[in-house]
Amino acid sequence: MGRNSGEDHVRYVSIARQLDLLPVAEYKIPNGGRIPTVMFEDRVDKIMRSGRVRETSRLTVLDNEVGSIHFESEGDYVFLVFTQNEYPQRAAFKLLGEIKKEYLSLYEEEGLTTQPLELSEACTPFMKQLCAEFNVLHNVDQLTETKDLVEEVKEQMQDNLEAAVNRGEMLDDLLMQAENLNTEAGAFRATASSAKTKFWKQNMRLLIIIAVLVIVLILAIVIPLAVRNS
Repeated sequence: MGRNSGEDHVRYVSIARQLDLLPVAEYKIPNGGRIPTVMFEDRVDKIMRSGRVRETSRLTVLDNEVGSIHFESEGDYVFLVFTQNEYPQRAAFKLLGEIKKEYLSLYEEEGLTTQPLELSEACTPFMKQLCAEFNVLHNVDQLTETKDLVEEVKEQMQDNLEAAVNRGEMLDDLLMQAENLNTEAGAFRATASSAKTKFWKQNMRLLIIIAVLVIVLILAIVIPLAVRNS
């Protein structure tokens, strides 16, 4: 189910009086149209007349045609919701709790004297809103939300793993480039050292030649003067 809209996860809601076993309000979601309303009403009537609502305050009944029927008794009323068989029971009773709270705060006294289904129109706004909200399990069911979160984390981890692999490939490229640079740098240092030695030798030869020329020049000047003076 997860994030899917679940067009008919929640199918039908009914509120009935315990005193005369008659429904005072009902709401059928539009997407549940393939099941006739009369079938839901028939199941409500059978459950109310079965005596089960007096034996237990909360129960789920499975039906092959209309799905799961969840009901909860509270004071003078019985609140019923019909869902798909796969719909989590905890979510169904959570929906019943919200419907019960809204109804009792608005029509608890009025509903005791109304005609059958007379409050359907008045109750439709909050029942429609709650059914639409609970139709999407991700909005209301904590376990489903947790499963969705786990799936998101798994997907994120997969993305991170793929990104890490890609970064590893890039890192290999960088390491290869760095190794090439080190090799080139070593060759450059060797060439530079050889050139330095070569230039040093050339400088030494030039210095020696200059020194010899200076000595020869000095001797060329000094020797004639010495000869004259003698």
